[in-house]
Amino acid sequence: MPPTLKALYRRVFPSRLQERTAYFEPPLIGWQRRWHAWFDMLAMDHGFIRYFYTNFHKVDDQLYRSSQPLPHQVRKWQRMGVKTIINLRGGMQYGSYPLEVEAAEQAGIAFEGLQLRSRALPDVAQLEKLEALLKSITYPAVIHCKAGADRASLGSALYFLILHNDHERALSQMTLKYGHIKGSKTGVLDAMVETYVRDGVPKGQSFMQWVRDGYDPDAIAAAFKPKFLSSFFGDTVLHRE
Repeated sequence: MPPTLKALYRRVFPSRLQERTAYFEPPLIGWQRRWHAWFDMLAMDHGFIRYFYTNFHKVDDQLYRSSQPLPHQVRKWQRMGVKTIINLRGGMQYGSYPLEVEAAEQAGIAFEGLQLRSRALPDVAQLEKLEALLKSITYPAVIHCKAGADRASLGSALYFLILHNDHERALSQMTLKYGHIKGSKTGVLDAMVETYVRDGVPKGQSFMQWVRDGYDPDAIAAAFKPKFLSSFFGDTVLHRE
């Protein structure tokens, strides 16, 4: 969005995170709030890109992965038989969020939210929540973040680790094919899975056993060194969330 248009938008629309989150809290009531949500989703949240490029992929017969969906994409998922959406992004400060919640409700798809970060490791409590979620939802499901590149990669990898004890297929979800740049700051997510493969697998530990007994996110993060050019491309050029 041109700087002048962005400045005008922020003059007439909430700019602080707390105000934006409150403004976009579902349900959307009134044509002005609905118009704002659509404009915000397409312009401020880069939804115009996802209108054409969804980064949607089949993980296996029970799971798909995607970027942040637009309402018509949620309706398409319903026609595909999807029963649950897992939003790993949060994104409640954008118009995308109430529009997705509304579309899921209208399509009869269960909506679950569990916010993860793309440049920081989940703690034990977050991983236990995801474990409980993956074991309780109705499948087929779609797991998504904003671009479908980093948190969706982690979520898909954790799906294989937690439910199938398959670290090889987990690592296959964290590749450039999905837009995930291992050398950037988001590569700390790979470091977590690789640490489990190095330390937990030889001991015969399941992923969640390793999480509860030997997982040290601070040590993994401290040991990980992102590459400058990869981080510049992911953070500055692509503006990854």
